[in-house]
Amino acid sequence: MRSLIYMVEEGKGGARTAQAVRDSIYAETKTMEDLEELMDDAESCHYDE
Repeated sequence: MRSLIYMVEEGKGGARTAQAVRDSIYAETKTMEDLEELMDDAESCHYDE
């Protein structure tokens, strides 16, 4: 199983962004719950595990 590390930041207007440290995965949304869901979806698109 592959482990990914994300850098999560709060941007202007309260938006949350997440960038995978060693992979080309990025997401932005307004809530942490939505951000977690988007990152799960992005991982499944990049990796077939």
